Amino acid sequence: MVRMLPFSKTVFRSLIFIGITIPFVFSPYDLLGAQSGEMGIIVAKRLPIRSEPDELATRAFVLKAGTRVKIVKHLNGWLEIVHDGKAGYVQDLEVYVRVIGQKGREGKKNKRILRLKGETKQIGRKIKERKLTIQAITEKETVYIRRFNKIDQSLNRLRKKVSHVKSELFNLEKNIAEIMDRSKALTKEIESIEEYASRRLVALYKLSWMGSTNLLASADSFYELIHLKKGLERILVHDENIRADLIDKEVILYRLLNEMNVNKKKKQAIEAAYDDQIKAISEEQQKRSGLLSEIRNKKSLQIAAIKALKDASGTLDQTIKSLSRKQKPFQPLKKMSQKPFRALKGLLNIPVEGKIVDLFGSYNDARFNIVNFRSGIGIETEQGEPIHAVRAGRVIFSGWFNGYGNMMIIDHGESYSTVYAHAHELFKKLDDIVDTHEVIATVGETGSMAGPKLYFEMRHRGKPVDPLEWMKKG
Repeated sequence: MVRMLPFSKTVFRSLIFIGITIPFVFSPYDLLGAQSGEMGIIVAKRLPIRSEPDELATRAFVLKAGTRVKIVKHLNGWLEIVHDGKAGYVQDLEVYVRVIGQKGREGKKNKRILRLKGETKQIGRKIKERKLTIQAITEKETVYIRRFNKIDQSLNRLRKKVSHVKSELFNLEKNIAEIMDRSKALTKEIESIEEYASRRLVALYKLSWMGSTNLLASADSFYELIHLKKGLERILVHDENIRADLIDKEVILYRLLNEMNVNKKKKQAIEAAYDDQIKAISEEQQKRSGLLSEIRNKKSLQIAAIKALKDASGTLDQTIKSLSRKQKPFQPLKKMSQKPFRALKGLLNIPVEGKIVDLFGSYNDARFNIVNFRSGIGIETEQGEPIHAVRAGRVIFSGWFNGYGNMMIIDHGESYSTVYAHAHELFKKLDDIVDTHEVIATVGETGSMAGPKLYFEMRHRGKPVDPLEWMKKG
């Protein structure tokens, strides 16, 4: 919100004075400009004389300080002068020309009013120029701010991809390690079975050499014969099972080794993708830093950034109102025994530890003499610091918001809500229920031109309130 600048008040007072005075002291003859018969002395060192009574008119000639000129007439804050046969116009200001030889009291009054009109016109022009400076931002400057937001969004997407790739890489490495452990254990089992199988093969060889008939014939009785026969059958079945188990385990080992090789190739591809993403992040960060440096060093771009932030604030207002209408009011769960929110004024914990660098309310940007309104507070702290919910509630927004980066809005019921912006990571999604002091995000600089910090708002019925009035002191 931009307030009326101090000098604009002077304009309105001047216009009122002129409106009251002119009807009494200004005649049609004066308004048209009369032959004055006055002289003037140039005061400015090198004063450009205009071809017409307008600052934008072409320069007719230049006069040095101390030059005497003939004043032909006064005309709406300008003097028509003649010097060495050349005519031109100069503003009727004492810093340019000192008029001498004025006649009578009426002349003084007329001169005062004409000068006042000239000053009024100048001030009006300055107001117009200032408004144009603030409001009529060129398309080029708007493009700069859009580029900054686009780069910020791109960086945010890349960081999310890197986070996903890291998670995928971690799971893959864990899977490869498990396969290696299983394959090692299986290899030991196979070696043990092979050793046993080789002993059994020797025994079978001896048996085949001796002959099963001779073995059975060695029995002393029919009962012993049956017993020997069954024992031999069991041994052969066991040996067959050992052989089948060995084959199965070898097949499993083969599959595990194949799976491990596939996973290793996947890992290599993911690592390459990870390196590409890191490189892309580095490039985008360089672009962001360069653009941010340009914005900070160029006045018009800073003003464009201020306007963009003001526009984003207006959009946030509308978004919160819209969300409040659409969402059902948050009702605390039974396990969340809570006092009414209105009873918590001065009792809430600050959402993140840090230094409060931006205060709630009106503030004056001395660089551009602009008065703005801030709907929340800025807390400067380290990147990655945990952000806590100040009170239990339900998430009604979680995602990217132009001008605020990664942002979360929590509805606490009773028409109270809180906003957490410029986050690095958001741990909660839409409709999640959060508890008091639960970690919901980490501090970042998404959407911020001032480094890592948390932008925090509190609202009641959609209107911003001063968060510090609700926080514990100290």
